[in-house]
Amino acid sequence: MDTSAWDDIWALKDADHTWHEDALCRGSSPELFFFEAGQSKKKNHAVENYCKKCPAQKRCLDYALNNDIRFGVWGGLTPAERNRILSAQKKAVTMTYNPTTQRFEKSK
Repeated sequence: MDTSAWDDIWALKDADHTWHEDALCRGSSPELFFFEAGQSKKKNHAVENYCKKCPAQKRCLDYALNNDIRFGVWGGLTPAERNRILSAQKKAVTMTYNPTTQRFEKSK
């Protein structure tokens, strides 16, 4: 089984890969998690047999979101599903009350 494709993935900006030691997919073929759009059976297989049961699922998803990974199943979510999360995060605005102006303002 060729797992060299994982090497390129671990070269991303998030240097903490310790979560992968706990991942159920560790040592599995990347082909299980990277596929063409419309192949929902493969996605379902990955999620059902790995992601749903994985103790590293949240950290895996965070890794994909923090590194803006746009391919494959990570943390049980497809790129489209992760993109919806990222879009919602970008739209979120934090407001802080300014006592001088007595108004709420966008936080910097």
